[in-house]
Amino acid sequence: SLTEGFYSGSTLASEITQTISNITSISAQYIPQFGKMLFTSPTTISNFEIQTNNSNLAKMLGIDVNTAYSNVISPSAPTSSSRRSTM
Repeated sequence: SLTEGFYSGSTLASEITQTISNITSISAQYIPQFGKMLFTSPTTISNFEIQTNNSNLAKMLGIDVNTAYSNVISPSAPTSSSRRSTM
């Protein structure tokens, strides 16, 4: 569990990663441009879910309490040749 206190987005992401890293290799990253958390796993783990039963943490993450959120696996990552620029 997380220690109670004030967290910035990046500090919260770091604390979440440290808290869950002993049971999984999922990590959290705060994306300040969007004000969102990004949960990722190495390619060896294909599926995972994020769920919390803590209403305060759910509010901070912008998710519903006691609801499981599954990751979306992209079948192939975009390459430089498949990216399109809209300038």
